[in-house]
Amino acid sequence: MNYLGDENQTSARDVVYFVREIVEEYPRLRSSILSKLMENFSEIRSDSVFRVALWIFGEYATEPETLKMALKTVVESIGKLPLVEHMSVEEEKKEEEESSKADVQFAGPVVLADGTYATQSAAIAVEPQKDSSDANGLPEDVTLRSLLLSGEYFLAAVIANTFTKLVLRFMTLVGPKNPETNKEVATRA
Repeated sequence: MNYLGDENQTSARDVVYFVREIVEEYPRLRSSILSKLMENFSEIRSDSVFRVALWIFGEYATEPETLKMALKTVVESIGKLPLVEHMSVEEEKKEEEESSKADVQFAGPVVLADGTYATQSAAIAVEPQKDSSDANGLPEDVTLRSLLLSGEYFLAAVIANTFTKLVLRFMTLVGPKNPETNKEVATRA
């Protein structure tokens, strides 16, 4: 399980596929494998590995405690809602200054078709490029939240599917009669 967060996406994908097969073939090991997967969930760096791990949670988390832990793990990985990039006050001020200091280029006078003179100016906003990649070209801080913010909509659909499966299974096991449990699940999901 330690290789789920490997920088080589192919090997990390192979590891999660192997975990999926082991969970399917050995039902008595499911709870221990799921707990290990939940421990290593924050180390995952690939969207395809996240998708398979989320599918494993949704498919094989069948006990109430495992369901609670799976929900907690995913919610902690997503972070606080709404899913927007947070900027500090200093970063917002800096961004406003940069946008107001757009490069303005003036050209000489231009003769129009009717013989009159006109001047042209163009404002070109140059955005600084942030390069936070490692040697393999992957961003250094890949998390479930950062993947969602970057537009991984298929991953978002898998998360929604996993939440639905976990909550419905939890409600089937515990039942709607326990208001404390309902409140706990509602605040996590």
